[in-house]
Amino acid sequence: MTADSPTRRAFLSTLGALSAASLAPSSGWAANSSGSTRPAAVRILRGLATAPDDFTFSPGLVYLQTGSLGPTPRPVMDRTIGAWKELELNPVQFGYGKLEHAMDDVRAQSAALLNCRTEELVLSNCTTEGMNWVAQGLTFTAGDRVLTTDQEHPGGRACWDHVARRYGVVLDIVAIPPGENDAQAIVDRFAKQVTPRTRVFSFSHLLSSTGLRMPVAELSALARAHGCIAVVDGAQAVGGIAVDVKALGCHAYATSGHKWLLAPKGTGLL
Repeated sequence: MTADSPTRRAFLSTLGALSAASLAPSSGWAANSSGSTRPAAVRILRGLATAPDDFTFSPGLVYLQTGSLGPTPRPVMDRTIGAWKELELNPVQFGYGKLEHAMDDVRAQSAALLNCRTEELVLSNCTTEGMNWVAQGLTFTAGDRVLTTDQEHPGGRACWDHVARRYGVVLDIVAIPPGENDAQAIVDRFAKQVTPRTRVFSFSHLLSSTGLRMPVAELSALARAHGCIAVVDGAQAVGGIAVDVKALGCHAYATSGHKWLLAPKGTGLL
């Protein structure tokens, strides 16, 4: 964040306004260039975006959503900017009052989306931040081991590289070759590499490299059976597929709002 940027609290608090947003029905008639009216085109609901023109793409751009940065629909952007403008009317009153309290509603709705309790969910800026919070919140000693894969996104891998350098933790890498689709084979590879010093399993829900949906529930169960912590990078899952963290059985799940959820940039959930 730069000096002239909004604080994280103020920025994330805009989600409170977004969570309460409701779209007004569009008019049944539209004016043409001559000033006369004609029946408006039927607008098909697509989440918060009601039509392709609710995205603010450059003319002629065909946007292929690849899970890097999702396009924020116009209604969401309008609500975000509106909340920011409201904040600036009286930064202290709104920033530490109405908009701050609105974050509780955001947390509650986000928790419901992931099927966890509100007090179990933390708002973050992105998946990477959530992964770092988890990794840096654990206590390691030299020789402890973290079991992960060779297909992790750098944003979910960097936190473990850090603890390896700082604490002498060993990273054990499970290979997942391109084209792999055998869930049991993946679980078996993890099982073969567990050691008495393994503390953490860290893996993605959907691999950013291949799109493979990992056997999260089975890997989480295996981690628990060995007294390990299961940490899931869910950046590519939430908004694209249904995610129930209780059914998955993991200990921690980090995701981003600005990928498949099409939320404002710089938002995430842990």
